[in-house]
Amino acid sequence: MAAQTGGATAPARVAERLASALARKVVAADAQQLGTFAAQLLARAQAYVGSIADEEAVQLVVAAFRFFQGPGPLPRVRVVTPTYVDEGWDAPWSIIETCLSDRPFIVDTVE
Repeated sequence: MAAQTGGATAPARVAERLASALARKVVAADAQQLGTFAAQLLARAQAYVGSIADEEAVQLVVAAFRFFQGPGPLPRVRVVTPTYVDEGWDAPWSIIETCLSDRPFIVDTVE
């Protein structure tokens, strides 16, 4: 559950805080989409996002957005251990990214 302050949820505040930096990372036509994507992506990661620098959070969002928008047939899967050199941010664990059409069994399948 997102914390509420002044009517705005925590994910919305994080997305707003990062909005201008995110907008500089993509072409203008993608900026609004990226902002919406960031709010949804970061909605369940508030503690983690709060523990990293804004620029790292921006790079995290941009890397995920580019994977999601990337070409290729569905499903797409990518496993990455982010480093500053490769992704522009660092994490102490590996990440599994998936991009596939919506189906009720996806969560059970990935788990």
